Amino acid sequence: MVAAGAPGDPGAPGASIVWLGAFDYAFDANPEFAGYTPQPLWAYHNRSTGNSYIFSGAEWNILGAGGALGPAGPQGDPGQNAQVVYVTGIGVNINSIALPVGDRVVLTATLTPSNATVQTVLWESNDPNVRVVRLVPAASSRFSMATGVSVEIMALGVTNGSATITATAFGSGATAVTANVAVDIVPVTAVPGTFVYVEGGTFPMGRCPRTGNDLVTPVRNVTVNGFYMSRFQLTQGEWYDVMGVNPGNFTLAGEAWRNLPVENVSWFDAVEFANELSRRAGHTPAYTITGDTVTWNRGANGYRLPTEAEWEFAARGGTLSQGFEFAGGNDEREVGWLWANSRNRTHPVGMRQPNELGLYDMSGNVWEWVWDRDGAYPAVDETDPAGPESPAGRGINRVVRGGCFTAFWSILRPVTRSNRFPSIRDNNVGFRLVR
Repeated sequence: MVAAGAPGDPGAPGASIVWLGAFDYAFDANPEFAGYTPQPLWAYHNRSTGNSYIFSGAEWNILGAGGALGPAGPQGDPGQNAQVVYVTGIGVNINSIALPVGDRVVLTATLTPSNATVQTVLWESNDPNVRVVRLVPAASSRFSMATGVSVEIMALGVTNGSATITATAFGSGATAVTANVAVDIVPVTAVPGTFVYVEGGTFPMGRCPRTGNDLVTPVRNVTVNGFYMSRFQLTQGEWYDVMGVNPGNFTLAGEAWRNLPVENVSWFDAVEFANELSRRAGHTPAYTITGDTVTWNRGANGYRLPTEAEWEFAARGGTLSQGFEFAGGNDEREVGWLWANSRNRTHPVGMRQPNELGLYDMSGNVWEWVWDRDGAYPAVDETDPAGPESPAGRGINRVVRGGCFTAFWSILRPVTRSNRFPSIRDNNVGFRLVR
């Protein structure tokens, strides 16, 4: 509910209202809406007066008792004498569903009668582990919308649980009709269950997929063989379950912290974790670690960090790439957490739009360690490159990819590279695993 009184609102200042149309925000508290222009079919319900309003043509109109709808006067003074068709019933395409963590499903409401004047639905969840993540079709990600006839929901929980999604449409006056969807959260157990296969292919490493500009030079054709990559950045919960401690700087209430990406881990910490997870799974560890010397055994079947080439290829969408500027789309706010929408902190993995391969957070949230030492690209085509073999020049540092929650939008491109000293622990650097 928001306070009425914004320019053109028919409600009295301070009245409690519920928006039925495109927005569910406090205008006075959000500078984005300063001097806003209402759009056709924006509507809301004023719980104080019992009236509903719709913006039709160029004016606000009241949906009053008896079906009266008339042209509004100055500043939205309600008018009279036009017919309104009220909603009398609502249904949803799914009544109950088992939803695995990280998966999404589209819910669509059907209103009765089908020609109701206000074709809008308010969607609410009683559990923060099941959230409405976008309208369908997708709207601008600048606003976290939860009002529309169709929405996409996602499960974020890590333990067995249930939630109820409620769809509400407002009929005559204060009358509301609702429909519920029961959601059973299916937990994803351990890291192996979250891997997706990345089919091998060839790509111009360093070239922006959308613009074709050579952003990291020299650009050369790189071929990678197929591999499995974790759908999500490694979480605090996954780290804790293996290592027995949680190094993360950020937290959330209850068990929700388990879904935050782990950070404050060095490159050395990441390879040690990969080896320990491999041993627990009965795989051959990928790394031989002797002090600060780490050797990769390419014949091992254990978990490991991706190479820089594997990471960029996967972030671009692999063989399914649609040429987006960022990992999964051309709007950085839809696909990632960055300075513009993160509120200067990490967020649970998988809340933004995935890329073509179903990989989440390849743009933003936390930087991701990769195997490679830092160094200039060679000017020759390569197959499965792994970076400089010796720490000459810049090569003592290890590469990080993807950008983070404090990054500017251009940093979130799949081609962007940065680096860190391998023993450093930052609250904006984590990783994901491959096999």
